[in-house]
Amino acid sequence: LERQYLELQQLLADQALLVNQSNQNIIKSGSGGVLKNEGKLREKIAKLQKDLNEKLRNEVKLAAEAAESSKEISQLNEEKSSHEATIATLNVEIHRCNEIITHLTNELEESKSRTRLAEAQFDGLKDAIRSLQEENEEKSKLNQRLLDETIAEK
Repeated sequence: LERQYLELQQLLADQALLVNQSNQNIIKSGSGGVLKNEGKLREKIAKLQKDLNEKLRNEVKLAAEAAESSKEISQLNEEKSSHEATIATLNVEIHRCNEIITHLTNELEESKSRTRLAEAQFDGLKDAIRSLQEENEEKSKLNQRLLDETIAEK
């Protein structure tokens, strides 16, 4: 934009110089040359004015585009900040979930260990019951035999 501004200032300075030269040429050449030079100068001024207007339109268009780009960049930066905040929140949630998973895994391992111990105790109790049943059967048989012998002796 600054470059365009400088170009426009130079263009205006060139126009002023041409006008001064034209005035001097008019004075030197008299009235017949005045009309020729005046027509040429008017054409040059019209062309320069047209160029100036075009450059000004371009400058305004570029300024509008720059403003729009700036607005878009600002919006994208806001979105980026929002996304970064969401990522930070999700990372905290992930950390919390990982701690819960670790805790639950430890509880599961303890439960498995207790289950194995309970199964071992259960197997031990089954063996003890079986042994006591066998011993009870032997004693019942012995008791019946002794009872039968006692009755037979009387």
